[in-house]
Amino acid sequence: MSQVDNPPDSPVQQRFQIGPQNSQGSPARVREFTKELPAAEAEFVPVDLQTTRPYFLIPFLDEDEIDLADPKKAVPMAALDLAKATSRLKAYLAKSGPITDVYVVSHGWHRNLYSATAAYDRIISRFATLRRRGRIQPADPFNPLFLTLHWHSDLGENGWVDHMGRRDRDSFLRLVFERLKPRRDGISSGAMRNTFEDLFELFVKMSSPNINALSPGIKEDARDFSPVFTDFTIRDAEDATPDEVIAAAWSCYHEADVAKPVVEQQELPGAFSSVSSYITKLIQIVVGVAGIGTVLGLVFKSPLLADIWNAIRTTADNAATAVIPGYQTWNTESRVMLWSGLVYILLWAIVFFGVNRVKVGNKAKTGRYRSTLGPLSMAAWLILQLVHSLPIVVYCLLSPILSAPVIAIAVSAVFALLLYATRQPWYWLGVLVPLSFLVYRFSLFNEKGNGDPSWWQKVGLWGRKTLVRVARAPIKTVQSATDRDSRSLQLWQAVDNQLAFWDMVEKAVKSAAHAGEWLFDLAADLPNGESGKPNINSDTRLHLIGHSHGGLLVMNLARLIARHREESHPKLQTVATINGAFMSAWLENERLLLDTVQGCIAAVYSRYDVANSFWYPMANSGRRSAGYVGLHFPIQPNIVATPLPYAFLSTTPNLAQRIAKYEAPKDPKEVRIMNIDGSRLIFEGPIIPQGSHNDIFKDEVVQLLWATTLFERDRA
Repeated sequence: MSQVDNPPDSPVQQRFQIGPQNSQGSPARVREFTKELPAAEAEFVPVDLQTTRPYFLIPFLDEDEIDLADPKKAVPMAALDLAKATSRLKAYLAKSGPITDVYVVSHGWHRNLYSATAAYDRIISRFATLRRRGRIQPADPFNPLFLTLHWHSDLGENGWVDHMGRRDRDSFLRLVFERLKPRRDGISSGAMRNTFEDLFELFVKMSSPNINALSPGIKEDARDFSPVFTDFTIRDAEDATPDEVIAAAWSCYHEADVAKPVVEQQELPGAFSSVSSYITKLIQIVVGVAGIGTVLGLVFKSPLLADIWNAIRTTADNAATAVIPGYQTWNTESRVMLWSGLVYILLWAIVFFGVNRVKVGNKAKTGRYRSTLGPLSMAAWLILQLVHSLPIVVYCLLSPILSAPVIAIAVSAVFALLLYATRQPWYWLGVLVPLSFLVYRFSLFNEKGNGDPSWWQKVGLWGRKTLVRVARAPIKTVQSATDRDSRSLQLWQAVDNQLAFWDMVEKAVKSAAHAGEWLFDLAADLPNGESGKPNINSDTRLHLIGHSHGGLLVMNLARLIARHREESHPKLQTVATINGAFMSAWLENERLLLDTVQGCIAAVYSRYDVANSFWYPMANSGRRSAGYVGLHFPIQPNIVATPLPYAFLSTTPNLAQRIAKYEAPKDPKEVRIMNIDGSRLIFEGPIIPQGSHNDIFKDEVVQLLWATTLFERDRA
């Protein structure tokens, strides 16, 4: 298989690295793509399936991720260096020709480097396929530039690790044969299967935990596979470029069925099994056969458990009577507080003992093998996690109800009457807690970068952050000492991710500020093209697209652009969000942004999005989300429109016509805000944890987003 050049109808878009080929046609030593790359070398681009994509990845790292000298970091720093990414982008723009459209795309919540790239592969490869099939028909000329923003929106390390677990090979191969085909005759189905089986092996190695995706061996394998993508193409887009084929192949891997997370054996050879290992396996088998619900039901209903509990309580009371003077005169509440405190301390002692045992075991062993928490420590951890999570769970469940002033005051009044009638001191909590939610109502995290919060907002934020820190304490203590394939760890990581909601909101707002600063710096230092002026200029159209918390990011980014845009900068054409995790009333007091956008601000939403219909208001004192109901702007209802809903889409809809049909006599030329009901398109996904929140990787959704970028043209 030989290396071939990209088709001449599209400029070479090598995203991360570039280098010459030697005389035999094989890739030479790869070096960084710099602005001063000689033109003669630019013709020889080795396709690297690890880093080549039909888009530029623009990373914005956390402060703890920027230490390039730390070899222990799991972050592939070569791919996450903003300065180098900017340098490569400028080098491309010097030769790209005039850019007609810039698409800035942001992923949402729960994305590390791997899962962020997976989201962009799945969306942009669909766009490329639809375009080459003729289903998407851009204007002529059309020279797009895709800038995909990566901000670490997940807990843990920001690495190239697939946390969902091992992918199924047969599922991957089915998708490959559905979507790809040989570019030339003479490649049998058996040869194609063999090739992509080998490719699957490489993908698994690159994406598995505890494996450095940028190790020299894997990088060499990734380059050795480069000829594969000159011999295969997309089935419905035969003229696809190698970078588009690579994204499509990776999409097959991303969308393959998930088996489960798998790790190596961690127990060392020995004559006998350890007691903890035996008990752990016994529990796993019993729970696997009967189910966790059945096991817990049998345990708690067992008369033996009651007998054991009574024996423990009697023994404890006798011991306390002998040790503590006057213990027999204590009331029940005092005794419960004493023993609850002692049990709490004992549980933490068990957890710390187990975690310390793991650390000692790690130091004593070599290689990848390490010990893990025993069953007793795991049980203690689970109990502590339940106890620590209860306050924030109660707060979140009650906040949408008690943040309503009438309800909060009424509940407080009822408890005040009970306090007056019974003189029970604990009723003070019933008076104060509902009133405190009125403080929290005004302490919601600011979804806009408007400066420092007021003092009452700081008080409310401090209280909520304290509850979150309390809830996350147990999982943060043990997560480094628990196997990646542990069901308990998977459960509580899901809980931990939900508790990180407010941190991710804050990070999305900060990332928007970083992205805005980067865009303005880029605009001030753009290289001149062959025409003598920058290839991105005032004639270029800028489109911002974001999903989930990425919707919050692009809304804040659009707000910054509206405030600081200069005449030489691209015109802001579109701001489109899909299942956006930000408040429905976000556009209040944003007149400047509405006047700056040439086309529309569009919110695609779905009634089946549980993340936005339940979790978002629960975490935000009942606020409605734009990803569930659209954007609320009652001040000027004439500029807000809802196009006729869609049962399905196979071609690009004309949104201006749909508005005229559905909301006549509203004039599409006056519309600035579009609320697009995508419920019939975005509906799949389990109700727990998030419903259809991530059901966006579909051709019809890409068509809908593409239609929002054409709104200015269609209504002309």
